[in-house]
Amino acid sequence: MTMEETLPFTIQLYFPPMEVTILENSEGSFICEAEANPPANITWSRIDLPWPQSAVREGAVLRLKEMTPDLNGLYQCEASNQHGSKQQQLCVYVAVASGNCTACWVLFSLLFILSVAAVAAAGYLYKSGRIQWSGDRQLVPISLPPEEEQGL
Repeated sequence: MTMEETLPFTIQLYFPPMEVTILENSEGSFICEAEANPPANITWSRIDLPWPQSAVREGAVLRLKEMTPDLNGLYQCEASNQHGSKQQQLCVYVAVASGNCTACWVLFSLLFILSVAAVAAAGYLYKSGRIQWSGDRQLVPISLPPEEEQGL
């Protein structure tokens, strides 16, 4: 008689990073994910430019602290394990918003205040009689020749 025996076993499949994806985690924060076994090590780099101070690498996460134009450029996420590596790239472009000009608003406010003060001063001088508008008519006494005065 033959006895059948079933033994438990586990198959381990090892493979290099296959799908590498960069997702926006939150505003200004990106996460690099990779499908690999064993799990991939993630490294961020910047292509052709030095790493900016306002960008932080925290493992698989790239965090952009301040949205300034010095962040503009191409960033690369590399996922690697002992079986291989794969990269994905992220293009960052930060545009300066025109509505964010503090100096412009300060200058506008000063000019507005000066304009209001000039109009108020002109109104005061007009009411006090120190200036006259060219459209104002003022009666000027004239003297008529004696012949014309008799005819009146």
